Amino acid sequence: MNNGFEKNWISILGGVFLFTGMLYFFKLAIDEGWLPPAARVAVGLIVGITALFIGYSRYKRKLTLTAELVSGLGSAIVYATIAYASFSEDIQWSANALFISMIAFTSVVTIVGVKYNMRWLSVISIIGGLITPIVIKAPEQQIFVLFLYVFILNAVSLYLSTAKSWPELRVLPFVVTCIIYITYYVYFDPESWQQPIFYISSLFVVYFIGLLISALREGNSFDGLNLYLGLINAINFIFWSIFILNTFSVPYSVPTLFVGSLYIISSLFIYNRDQGSKLAWGAHFLLGIILVSIAGADLASNYRYAGMHYAINSAIWLTLAVTVYWAGRYTKLIVAEYIAMIAWLLILLQWYTVAWDVHWVRWFGVEYIPFLNPGALVWIGLAAAGFAFAREFQRRATSKDAADENAGVIALALAIASHIVVGGLLTIQIQNFWDAYNVTFIKDYIVLSISWVIYAMVLFLWGSSTDQKPFRWMGSVVLILTSIKVFVIDLAGASTIYIVSFLMLMGLITLAISRIDHNWRKKKLQEAIENNELNQNR
Repeated sequence: MNNGFEKNWISILGGVFLFTGMLYFFKLAIDEGWLPPAARVAVGLIVGITALFIGYSRYKRKLTLTAELVSGLGSAIVYATIAYASFSEDIQWSANALFISMIAFTSVVTIVGVKYNMRWLSVISIIGGLITPIVIKAPEQQIFVLFLYVFILNAVSLYLSTAKSWPELRVLPFVVTCIIYITYYVYFDPESWQQPIFYISSLFVVYFIGLLISALREGNSFDGLNLYLGLINAINFIFWSIFILNTFSVPYSVPTLFVGSLYIISSLFIYNRDQGSKLAWGAHFLLGIILVSIAGADLASNYRYAGMHYAINSAIWLTLAVTVYWAGRYTKLIVAEYIAMIAWLLILLQWYTVAWDVHWVRWFGVEYIPFLNPGALVWIGLAAAGFAFAREFQRRATSKDAADENAGVIALALAIASHIVVGGLLTIQIQNFWDAYNVTFIKDYIVLSISWVIYAMVLFLWGSSTDQKPFRWMGSVVLILTSIKVFVIDLAGASTIYIVSFLMLMGLITLAISRIDHNWRKKKLQEAIENNELNQNR
């Protein structure tokens, strides 16, 4: 008897028209004052329960669609009566009265629908109950009661849809609820953003959780209708968030960022449950990335003071790049890792062009704290991500079962770029410190030269410890360029004790670099001799 919606939609539509006609007749009776308020509620409950009982009795004797439709029509009339008692200015039940009556009657309809497999009873009753608020508009002071009523029906419809595999109870209530929300927004024209955001957020959460549970109960069925409704649910929420918050000149970045992060997390959850659902977890992940990037753009546009929008934008894009990289590694999708590294490189290049315009921020009453300011945190994040990428590719290059022949070259390039980031971090922190505290006892360009030579020594140490010549070459380049700067620029002034001390320190550091280089060469020569002797013995 319980054929699909596509075979019975005309009968269902007829029932909906019949219910809507009765609903408008009921509204006309209210407008014309044909019955007192209490009598309207009594008549509605009597008619609804009678139709429900007649249909239920006929259905038990013979499984017919007509009996189900009569039962569904009766339950829809009961819902309409409850809605009238709650929303009408003549009665206005309290939220507690609505909640108790809705839970009680909905429990009866749910038990009957599940136990006797009365599919269209459930469909007609829930859709009829949702149509009622569109016809009988709730007064503004009853908005909370209105959405409490609506969300109870949506929660029940999701439960029935999951328990009995009735897909129409996922689609139709969602569509009708969206229409109710549009009607509410246009009719009441809210004067603040808090209420409309709260209600659209509640709708989003109900369907996000409901669809996820539905997919799990159906054997990890994350594709198909669950995926489609999940994406529509997110798009609907984001549209209303941007529309409402823009109307009231409020940044929409917070809800957008929340939903984007939620969909990224859910994509990993879906992948963990069913790796075969590539479309589902891929669509969730892509939507999450898009939403986070939109949120970042909005967030950055609201904080342009002192170049903070540059730091916010770069931080968010860096977070996205790292997320894509680790998602690619987790799903063993090599192309995602390469996309993340290219994104990291582009972020690095863009950051080098704007980082000098990002000023520091006073925290804890202190004018400037080196390495603990927005710009420095972006530098540190870029360097940490770059070194992490380099380490992973270096591990892949030395692995016996490595399939990526270019992993070693990529690791080296990433490590060199990350060291350049560290150099930029040191430079800008020193400059900012001198500007913030107006240091005069020693020039900032002298301190920069010292720090760069020390950094050159670090590069030599890194090259020696990892046995990689490119870092020694890079350290040599830094040392040569810094030496040119010292003799051409730094020594242009008059001779002072500071210049003498500076040159002595530079000399000691350079000798230390020479010693490191000498030990490295000696080590390589010894290894070559030992390898040669070993080959001769063979």
